[in-house]
Amino acid sequence: MSDYLILDLKQHPKYMLEFQRVLQLIEKSNDALKENYRNLNPHNFERFTTLIKDGKIMAFSALQIDEQKWFPETGRAITRAWKDDSLRVIGKFSDGDESVFRNYNIPDQLEHAKKIGLKTIFISRESKPRAFQNWLDGVNSVNNTNFEILPIQYNVCGNICPVPESCVQWIAIHEIIPGGKEHWIKSMSEFCINST
Repeated sequence: MSDYLILDLKQHPKYMLEFQRVLQLIEKSNDALKENYRNLNPHNFERFTTLIKDGKIMAFSALQIDEQKWFPETGRAITRAWKDDSLRVIGKFSDGDESVFRNYNIPDQLEHAKKIGLKTIFISRESKPRAFQNWLDGVNSVNNTNFEILPIQYNVCGNICPVPESCVQWIAIHEIIPGGKEHWIKSMSEFCINST
């Protein structure tokens, strides 16, 4: 049984004031990715998985669908991920803490993805593919998933030129329906960046 209340923040406006408090906290922090959280609006995402404990937001991440950037019937999981300092050891994808994203956010977003008929979900990361794979091994073990990092980096921002460095990311695919990985590779071939 979880110590957290797990919800889609869009469906629970009573926590929006607390969400704004968290965004202000991030803005004042030295988080290298704080630009990602400026003007963040949960309503711009398919699902905005939020963990609440004692009335406080402890972590959040989103499931994003964007057919302009990726092919239909796919979702980007664990985007705009944030967790409270009390849950951090080294970074967002470290496995020495409670692994809230692995244990709570991914199962919530995966269940929603299946419910709305997505074929594939992916998680992306700019750097450190080996550490990313180690974290994914834990994700796969806990969630009975098959996330696998593709050997080529992709532009996850869609058809823009020049491609910003932050858009070049390692992709880990989980097939909800068999054939999703092959469909991703075929549909996203124009967005390949390089190989390992």
